[in-house]
Amino acid sequence: MSEHEQAALTEQPQPTDLTIAICTIGRDGFVQAAIRSLLETTPPGVHLHIVLNGPDDPHLAGRLEKIIEAWAGPATLSALDERLSISGSHNTALDLATTSFITFMGDDDLVLEPRVEHLLEVFWTTVPTPAVVGSFCRRVSGSYDRPRFSTNKDYGPSSIEAWERERDSGELIEIVFPSAIYRTDLLRLVGGFEDRFGSAMDLATFTILGQHHPVIADPRRSFAHRIHDGSVTSSSAGQHAARLRYTEACIAAIRNGDEQPLWDEFVASEADTSAASRATGARHTMSATLFRQGGAAAASGQRLQGLAKLGASAVLSPRTFFGRLRSQVTRETNSEPVVSLLLNATVPEQLPFFESLRAELRSRSVELRVILADSGGNEQHAPPPLPWIERRPSRQTNVLGRSLPWQPGLDIATTSELIITEIGSRQLLNPVFGRSQRTLRTRHGFWDASDDYPWSTDQPPEETNLRRLIGKAHWFFASSA
Repeated sequence: MSEHEQAALTEQPQPTDLTIAICTIGRDGFVQAAIRSLLETTPPGVHLHIVLNGPDDPHLAGRLEKIIEAWAGPATLSALDERLSISGSHNTALDLATTSFITFMGDDDLVLEPRVEHLLEVFWTTVPTPAVVGSFCRRVSGSYDRPRFSTNKDYGPSSIEAWERERDSGELIEIVFPSAIYRTDLLRLVGGFEDRFGSAMDLATFTILGQHHPVIADPRRSFAHRIHDGSVTSSSAGQHAARLRYTEACIAAIRNGDEQPLWDEFVASEADTSAASRATGARHTMSATLFRQGGAAAASGQRLQGLAKLGASAVLSPRTFFGRLRSQVTRETNSEPVVSLLLNATVPEQLPFFESLRAELRSRSVELRVILADSGGNEQHAPPPLPWIERRPSRQTNVLGRSLPWQPGLDIATTSELIITEIGSRQLLNPVFGRSQRTLRTRHGFWDASDDYPWSTDQPPEETNLRRLIGKAHWFFASSA
């Protein structure tokens, strides 16, 4: 009997077979937002286990216990006497789990829609049975009470064939860590998460499991992974990069049947390289870090800071900068097609239409994103009218003495097969999308919620430009509120 057959499930997984573990380091507002997103999206019966990693706010446990009173299933809270490493806290949750499946949610991440039952079904319907099923997700920045969604995160093999290609190529298998559900028995079999891999412990675990069992990602983006300058990969970039190189060396040794290097031995071997090689590696690392931080700053609305860091990234290492930039516009070919609709506002009467449109597109394996402009008024404090609808900052930009609206969306275009904007010649994004469809690798359409468009007879320049843009659009969508 093969290892795959030995790992096969004997019955279909149910929500009661899953533990959701949150290992928190005291981000009070964020972890409360994370739990609330679970309350809204998780079916009854799922186990919830919160691990307070080390001495912290003495009142935090009480606040969290009050929130999880509404949990429709077993819920426990463990407080550790001292702060453990990221691997240590996650292994603590793994040791205490009594269910067949476990997932580790970040204390500052969000669940956007029901996903548990769907991902558990993937385990049951995929042959051979996976060890891990993750999902694509969106990046989110901003504060816990005002999340700002930015780019999509499409890493992870989305089919058995893609998993086999990644395994055979020798590359690390990367999935958005907080979105992954593990087979508990297989995760324990490989020893859980190892301290020696540091902040790369998730990539190491995915790859080690992936040597013998499928590790796949569902292309639905039902999860939001937070990016911020305080993360390990941003604040300790040099150390994280070194741990990644060490992980790659260990995985290569496993594949070749060689003895894996110890961490101290690996550090000593890197120290023996030339000063020029070390300096080049440091430049690449810093460039990649600045690129990440620049994206996080821009997504949080700090545009000047974001542009400054992106510019510094390009100066330090053009190769790294353009490589990262190219990866932002390389779409995962096996993922669901995405249609993005950018609107200035919605009215309550439109919401049932958006819900039904989203359901219909999903039945055809197409994802719908609706992004509302946040102009900085009172509405910015209000939650989106539907949990899956996003808000994005919008501002007025002065061009040749005229105030024109600008809603950031170039990153949305590069991850969407079709992007739809509201009609109007004053919206700066319209000519950008209309004239750059080939460059952005997307198609552009117009949305008009009015009964008709008041064309005039004298055709002023603005109207002439609008007609030209409509002529370049792939479709015109008319909707009456």
